[in-house]
Amino acid sequence: GLSDTTNGNLDGLTASPHFIAPTLAAAAPTMSGNYHLQANSPVIDSGNSALVPATITTDLDGNERIVGLSADMGAYEYQGSPCPFITTWNGVAWSNGLPNEDTKIIFNGDYTSDNSNSDAGILQGCSAEIVSGNVVLSEGHNLILDHEINIAGGSFNLKNNASLVQVEDDALNKGRLTSERITPPIYRYDYVYWSTPVTEDSGFFLGRDVSNPGVLGLSPTTLFDKFHSWDTDEQAWSTILYGNEVMVPGKGYIVRAPQSYGTDPLDPASYNPFTGKFVGKPNNGLISIPIAGGQNQWNLIGNPYPSALYVDEFLHQNNTVVDGTVYIWTHSTAISNGGSGSIYNYDAGDYATYNLSGAVGTGVGDDAPNGGNVPSGYIASGQSFFIKGSQIGGSALFNNSMRVAEQNNQFFRPAVQNQSDDNPEKHRIWLNITGAQNAFKQTLVGYIENATNDLDWGYDGETFSTNSVSLYSVLGNHLLAIQGRALPFEDADVVPLGYKTGVAGTFTISIAHADGLFDEQAIYLEDTVLNVVHDLKASDYSFTTLAGTFNERFILRYQTSDLDAGAFENMKHKVIIAKIENELVVKSVSEPLKEVSVYDILGRRLVHKTDIQHNEIRLADVVMNQQTLIVKATLENGLVVTRKVIY
Repeated sequence: GLSDTTNGNLDGLTASPHFIAPTLAAAAPTMSGNYHLQANSPVIDSGNSALVPATITTDLDGNERIVGLSADMGAYEYQGSPCPFITTWNGVAWSNGLPNEDTKIIFNGDYTSDNSNSDAGILQGCSAEIVSGNVVLSEGHNLILDHEINIAGGSFNLKNNASLVQVEDDALNKGRLTSERITPPIYRYDYVYWSTPVTEDSGFFLGRDVSNPGVLGLSPTTLFDKFHSWDTDEQAWSTILYGNEVMVPGKGYIVRAPQSYGTDPLDPASYNPFTGKFVGKPNNGLISIPIAGGQNQWNLIGNPYPSALYVDEFLHQNNTVVDGTVYIWTHSTAISNGGSGSIYNYDAGDYATYNLSGAVGTGVGDDAPNGGNVPSGYIASGQSFFIKGSQIGGSALFNNSMRVAEQNNQFFRPAVQNQSDDNPEKHRIWLNITGAQNAFKQTLVGYIENATNDLDWGYDGETFSTNSVSLYSVLGNHLLAIQGRALPFEDADVVPLGYKTGVAGTFTISIAHADGLFDEQAIYLEDTVLNVVHDLKASDYSFTTLAGTFNERFILRYQTSDLDAGAFENMKHKVIIAKIENELVVKSVSEPLKEVSVYDILGRRLVHKTDIQHNEIRLADVVMNQQTLIVKATLENGLVVTRKVIY
């Protein structure tokens, strides 16, 4: 029997054999307990190998029976351990102090991480085993292991934003955990982009197992036809009825909110966070996913780990298989009804963009559910994302060198420091375009170490088309959300900018922020239509436009020496005339309007407005028949501007 006051004895020994977690004699008879040997056990190599029958070649675990000089005493042969020390949590305290990278962590009682029983929310160990107890890693906390985790008993729960990070790719995990992910507030018609952190053989379903109603998955109460994956052959969404599919690590999915959620996007009560709970064996090590290659071949893939993924490292290691830009769904724009009953439109401009040059966000609309987070360069656990395949495609490979701790909180320190240059020289400008009804788009132009002025993998990223408004830089035939350009920076450089809008109206271009040398460098926007140059650091630039795509109107520049000296002065004389929402709009850029007259081609005066005293007037009483009109505007300073327009 085993003594209640020692770690137990084996025949012929007076010293403890140092079992990992033996059951005390008071609990006998029982099958519980862990009778594997610790590294310091005196019974290792102390048995008589000659007494082991020739037919017995393995121990109770199925491992080799004789390892080392001779057989060990006991039922389990010590296989050797990379972890020289052990500390056990007994529900109250650690037996050998806080664990470190040389320590095997054993949980033999309830545990909830806090600052007193971890290193400021971080537990670092060589490996871990849960023998008993409810082990909870609190929100935002991290368990970092060099090797495997074995959930032999009890339970293991990762709360939202908590991470399990592992270093060795060949570590084999055992048992099942629960990994919790909580979305921002959503309502019924919102979709969330998902990926699983548990193994395929865990049998965890996207929705539910229709053949076994008791087996529930990620979102069992979502409407039956609102589960989708991306069909790379058709380049279109593929419906997974009832979510009746075991989730595949590395594959991306989208799932609509449950049917119980509210439907009024203007009612705050309609919005609730969704809690997804993944149950299964945690993924670790090498995981591959097919990538469709060719021209404009999109792939929806996802982070396969219960920890954040460092995008830069993923891109570098897969640079022959994928394009160098990732697109992450944010859903910043409110859904619009497509006019066909249950058909709803989602704005493609709500994909935030990230590559080695930096990131652009999607803005925040007053009635948008999720806000417009700018990607941090890390993909949270449970998150999927779009990426284009290279021309050849292949298989993208995930591995532990891409995993990180403490960056798992965006559900839009590297585990191994083998990344390429983590601090390349960067000088960047982020420009926003905004308009009515929360229209928003952001673009980035940067001067980046290793980038060139040609189209570069990893530094240039094409824009997603959008239903409302889009701003981008133009490089040949490519419309770029992110453009990386060559160093050293030259202030004579110019960058063409384009925009697209689905509606006519007034829009504003502004500097969102800048870094590097652009903290001091002048930044100008040239409007080639109005022949003016505007200092964006002095103020934002507003302009009026018709609906359409305009790729030659604007130029980003950094000096004015090659421009006409009168360009700035001429700005105050500019009058803009446009048709907006069945109205003829006359706008003076600077000086207030005094009078406006409209004539037809025969010289007949159709409209005459006086004493305006504003910079803009809208004329609704002009006949719309595609006729040629002459608009005469008199400014308060006496200047008269005459324009011919087709209305």
